[in-house]
Amino acid sequence: MNNINNRMSQIPFNDFAVFQKAISIIINNKEVSVENICKDLNISDKLIINFLKKTYREINSEFYRKNVVEQFVDSSISVLLSFARHQYGKNLAFTNDDNFDALVTSINFLGQELNFSTVTTNYTEDVFNSIGDLLLVVDNLGYILFVNNATCKILGYDKSEIERQHIKIILEDDVEFQFVLDDKNKRKVFNYRSKLNKFIPVSLIISKFSRKDNPFMGHVIIARDISLTLKYEKEIEKQNEIISKSNEELKLALVKAEKSEKLKSAFLANMSHEIRTPLNGIMGFSELLQYENSKEDYINYGKTILKCSNQLLGIVNDVLDISKIEAGLMQVSKDKCNINEILNDLCSIYKQKIIAENKNIELLLINRFKNDSRIISDELRIKQIISNLLDNAVKFSERGIIKLECYPNNDFIVFNIKDTGIGISKAELETVFKPFMQASQSKSRLYGGTGLGLAIAKGLVNILGGEISVTSTLNSGSEFVFSIPLIFDDSKINIEIEDTTFRSHLFDWENKTILLIEDDDISARLIKRLLEPSKVKVIHAKFGMEALEIFYSRNDVNMVIVDFELPDINGCEITKDIRKVNNEIPIIIQTAYASKEDEKKYFLAGCNSFIPKPIKSNSLLEVV
Repeated sequence: MNNINNRMSQIPFNDFAVFQKAISIIINNKEVSVENICKDLNISDKLIINFLKKTYREINSEFYRKNVVEQFVDSSISVLLSFARHQYGKNLAFTNDDNFDALVTSINFLGQELNFSTVTTNYTEDVFNSIGDLLLVVDNLGYILFVNNATCKILGYDKSEIERQHIKIILEDDVEFQFVLDDKNKRKVFNYRSKLNKFIPVSLIISKFSRKDNPFMGHVIIARDISLTLKYEKEIEKQNEIISKSNEELKLALVKAEKSEKLKSAFLANMSHEIRTPLNGIMGFSELLQYENSKEDYINYGKTILKCSNQLLGIVNDVLDISKIEAGLMQVSKDKCNINEILNDLCSIYKQKIIAENKNIELLLINRFKNDSRIISDELRIKQIISNLLDNAVKFSERGIIKLECYPNNDFIVFNIKDTGIGISKAELETVFKPFMQASQSKSRLYGGTGLGLAIAKGLVNILGGEISVTSTLNSGSEFVFSIPLIFDDSKINIEIEDTTFRSHLFDWENKTILLIEDDDISARLIKRLLEPSKVKVIHAKFGMEALEIFYSRNDVNMVIVDFELPDINGCEITKDIRKVNNEIPIIIQTAYASKEDEKKYFLAGCNSFIPKPIKSNSLLEVV
C-alpha cells in the first residue's frame, strides 16, 4: 500500500486527494464506517462512495485478499497517473471486471477534473484510445458523442460515420437504447452490428458519465468482443453433449449388461436343472441294471436310459442351435418328407409324454392334408419347431385340450398349436421369442426349462422362410401359429425310413485290425463293444503320440479310428502324420464338431470319413 500511496500523491487533482485520504483511512482503520468517512470528507459522488464501500468490504472480508484490493486501486491510479504524466499513447491492460470498474471510476475523475483544468479534451481521447476494447460515450438520448479507435477498427466505421449517430446504428433491430440501460444486470451481453452488417457478440459495462456542473451528461459504454469466448463455450457445450450422450449410452449398456448377466445366471440355473433331470434317469436306471435279472426289465431300463440320453442330447443341441441361429450359421436341408407321418409321429410321442407326466390333457390332431401328402422341406427342423411348441403347451397345461392343426393356405403350410394352459400376460408376450427368456422368472423356477425353445422355433421358422406369431390370454391358454412355404412333391418315389435295427451280424472282419485312438475309456469301451460282433481286432491307444508309435511299429493295422479331441495332439494332426508314410490306410475321425466347415477341415487333413457323436451302431458299422 505504501507504493500505491506514493503514486497517488503524484496526481495533482484536488478531488483525487480527497479520494486518496478516504482510501488511506479505510486501509489503516478497519473499524471506521464508509458513511462517516464520506460525511467527514464531504464526498457525495455515488460512484466514489460505491468504490470506497467495495474497498472497505474487501479489506474487512473474512477472506481478505490484500493483492486484489491493491490491484483494484492500482488500476484506477494507472489511468489517472497516465493522464497526469501525459502518457496517453500507452495501452492499458484490463484483465478482469474489477479493472473495468477501476477504469470507469478513473474516467469519472478525469471528467470532473477536465471541467476545471486547462488540459484539452485531446488528452481524454488519448486515454480512451489506449483501451483495446470498444468504448463509446453517449448522451442521455443515445446519440454517440465519442468512440475510441478500437470501436472503429472492430466495427469497420470511420469516426465521422458513427459519431453523432444514434446508438441504434450498431444495435440489433429489436433492441432499444433504454433496454440496454435499464437491464438489471450490470454485465450485459448484446450483439453489435458492424458496417458490413455482421453481428459481433459483446459483453457490456455501462456507467454514467458526469462532471460537477452536469452530473447526468450521458453514459460510458465499454464493450468486449466475446466471439472466441462464445465459440469455446459452444465447443465445450458440444463436448459436454457428447460426453452426456456417451454417459447415457454407457448407462444403457450397463443396464443391458446387468440384465443380460441376470438372464445368463437364470439360464445357467435352469440349464443345471434341465441337464440333471435326464442324468438322473440315466444314472438311476443304469444302477438298477446291476440288480434286476428279468430280460423285460433290462429292455425297459435300456429304453429309459436311451430316452434320457436323447433328452440330454436335446438340451445340448438346443444350446448349439441357438448359437448357430444367432451367428447366422444354421443350415437347413430341404428334401422330400411326408407331412402326415411327421404329425402322427409327434402326436404319438407327446401322447406318451402326457401320460408319463400324469396330466389330464387331451391331444387333438386336425390334419387337413391327404394321407400320402409329401412336401419339400426340412423334416428335422419342422419336427423341432413343432416339438418346441408342444413342449411348451404340455409344460404349462395341467388339464384341458392341446390342439395341433395343420392345413394348406395358398403357397404356405400353416401349423396351429393351441392350449388351455396358464397363458401369457400382454407385457410378457413381447419377450417370449427372445433367448433365455420365459414368461417370468417365477414360472421358470416352477416349470423349469432353458428358455431357448421358442427362440429356436422363431429362428428356424425365419430360416425356412416363414413367420410365427402368438396370441394369449392370461389363465386361458395360448395359441402359436407358424407358416412355412408349401412345395408339394408329386413324385412317386418312396421316402426312405431309417433302419435302426442293430446289424452287426452282417459284418465279418475276423482277420482285420483297427487302431482306436480315444482318451475317454467309456467311449472306447462303447466302440469296441459295438464292433465286437464283427470279430475285428481293436488296438486301443489313449494318446496321439502313443498311437503313432504303435502305428509305426506294426504292419497289421488295417484302419484308424481317431477322436478329434485328444490330450496331446488332435485327430487332424495325427491324420497328417500318418499320411506322410501311408496314403492308403482308411482313417475315420469321430467328433462332436460336424459342421460343413469342420467336415471340410477333416478331409483336407487326409481322413476318409468321419462319424459325428453320439455314435449310433449302424452308422459306425456302415462307415467302417
